[in-house]
Amino acid sequence: MSKKKTLSPEKKALLETKKKIKAAKKALAKAKKGAKKELIREEISPDEFIVRRDYSVEKQAEIAAIREEIRQLRFNVEMRRVTFDQSLVNENIILSVRHLKQYFGTGKGKTKAVHDISFDLHQGECLGLVGESGCGKTTTGRTIIGLYQPTSGSIYYKGYRIAAGDRWNRKEIKWKRIRAEEEIRLLRQECEEECADLSP
Repeated sequence: MSKKKTLSPEKKALLETKKKIKAAKKALAKAKKGAKKELIREEISPDEFIVRRDYSVEKQAEIAAIREEIRQLRFNVEMRRVTFDQSLVNENIILSVRHLKQYFGTGKGKTKAVHDISFDLHQGECLGLVGESGCGKTTTGRTIIGLYQPTSGSIYYKGYRIAAGDRWNRKEIKWKRIRAEEEIRLLRQECEEECADLSP
């Protein structure tokens, strides 16, 4: 007996949104099919006007509303494809900053403007960042609103990850490249030794 596959809440929400898009498209086609274009006088200035054939003003508003609904639904589908944390929504956390790091390169090396800051902001709460001058308050705010790309860490807004650093990815790539180069060097050395043994 086969088990019935249980869909995750995320998958269910995605399928439901796609059904709404399909229904909205049908409504749009129906709205266009049932309407006749008519001559509409459009004033350009007190002395000038143009006459064009289009749907009535009411029908245009209906079609525009359906198109906007489809656009919003498609946007929701695209947003579902990015990293989403349902637990933040369940706990009513509107903004979550996790292990945020913001480093700036200088002539003498790196300046750690923000180093490993984390906090959650629930809906309806107010949060103040307090500290001495130069401790990273402004940099934290600018990173959250997207003026800076985080060096490391993640920022979630209403459950969606809106920014994330790539420092650890770059470090992983760097060390993998170093290990690969070392393995290639050893293989070449072994080949050279084997070739030397075979030579008369």
